[in-house]
Amino acid sequence: MTIIDGLVRALALVASLALFYVAGCVYENEEKELQSKIETWWLQFDDLRTRMMRRNAAFASVVATKSKSVLGRLFDSALFSTDSIATAASLCFGSFALLICSDFFTGGSSFWKSCQ
Repeated sequence: MTIIDGLVRALALVASLALFYVAGCVYENEEKELQSKIETWWLQFDDLRTRMMRRNAAFASVVATKSKSVLGRLFDSALFSTDSIATAASLCFGSFALLICSDFFTGGSSFWKSCQ
């Protein structure tokens, strides 16, 4: 048994003893106060979760808008124009050059070995 396993078991014992105490030894009005406090905590947690989801959705929306505008400026409105083909070819050659450089500086590791 590891230390973490022992700590988890001890924590589970303490939590179960606390729950048995609450279930058997608490008066009705104390139980209602405890339930009210737990409900308040749950509502605060749910509000925090909702705010965080809104914040994440807003961040994703901003990122999508910015990337759409950048890609729109890079590739223009026409799909097969000379500018968009030149941009795509430049990005392709540039990414291949980065791959070659990174492989050179890391000692020729994983990419070329996986191709063989």
